[in-house]
Amino acid sequence: TYVRPHRHSDPESWEILFILRGSLALNLLDENGKVTERKILNARGPVTVVEFPQNTWHTPVSLESGTVVFEVKRGPYKPIEEHNFASWAPSEGTPEASEFLEWYRKAQAGDVPPKLKK
Repeated sequence: TYVRPHRHSDPESWEILFILRGSLALNLLDENGKVTERKILNARGPVTVVEFPQNTWHTPVSLESGTVVFEVKRGPYKPIEEHNFASWAPSEGTPEASEFLEWYRKAQAGDVPPKLKK
């Protein structure tokens, strides 16, 4: 599943991801979409949980079928506002989203999304 890169800009926001089954890459990004850090979460370890602070651009991507993640955020639940979605990344359900999804599966720190390559 493609998750459009986003952030949580509310001053009281943070997020924790727990991997319950399978494996997941969490790409942390700068404001232009460049990968600043890539964290691999795997239910078999060594990393099974990650916490990141407010205003961190990020996108998770499943690395194997059947992956299950438990997400924890401060409540109450609020849908992500449009200004917190990356303007340089396609929306979910668009043809371009599948290209981004495949790129995010392999992206490493320092890589730039396909749309931004010159």
